[in-house]
Amino acid sequence: METATLWLKARNDTSTEPGSSLADANKGEEDILPKELYDFQITSKDHLSVTHVLSHPGDGWEGLKGHVNEEIIKKSPFKPDEESVVFLCGPPVIIQKAGLPALKRWGYGEDENMFGF
Repeated sequence: METATLWLKARNDTSTEPGSSLADANKGEEDILPKELYDFQITSKDHLSVTHVLSHPGDGWEGLKGHVNEEIIKKSPFKPDEESVVFLCGPPVIIQKAGLPALKRWGYGEDENMFGF
């Protein structure tokens, strides 16, 4: 979240370029940081869309369920090309075992337009 916040703050507020897409993975609804994400979206001036994915959602959850996977990643409006870049933040095992392989298969290149922290 901190990396994305810094990136959005660094962007020109008058930018008309395409925005950013964030897949926010959590266990349950109680783990979503609503104030932080709300402020984040407001600060982004409509340059950010957030998709929540819950691994253990409550009965009333209508959003995406499970784990961030290749199918969810490919729903991003930003296809791999020289204008797109992906930043992965999270537990190293998830980045190494799920995020990087899925993005590589889709066409992103590690340390070229895809970076994991």
